Amino acid sequence: MNIGSNIKGLRIQKGISTKAVSEEIGISEEKYIEIENGGDFLFSVLDAIANSFSMNIIDLILLDEAPKGIRNYFNNNNGNQGKIINVQGIDQEEIRRAYKELYFEQFKRIPKLEKLLLENNIQFDV
Repeated sequence: MNIGSNIKGLRIQKGISTKAVSEEIGISEEKYIEIENGGDFLFSVLDAIANSFSMNIIDLILLDEAPKGIRNYFNNNNGNQGKIINVQGIDQEEIRRAYKELYFEQFKRIPKLEKLLLENNIQFDV
């Protein structure tokens, strides 16, 4: 079992750069590459890597073949792990791009809405 090769295989399959993953989880690219090459890591870093691939840490460790699609898991406030939802055939990066696009489109609407409120003498808190 080589966790580093599991991580590297997933990253390559998803077409994500080492820089993108390292930035998402908050470590240097050099440290991330070291982990992929079998270097030491903290459990919290491994958990962050698993989350970045929408997996739980156990699936990442025991991985025999890189899964396709998205896997999400949820924890409730008591720390109990919830049901795993597996959605096949959806590219996680495509979803991230869509959410980002949607966010910025909505963000552009704020000045327009403020202008309309001001033009119609409608009070609002800034």
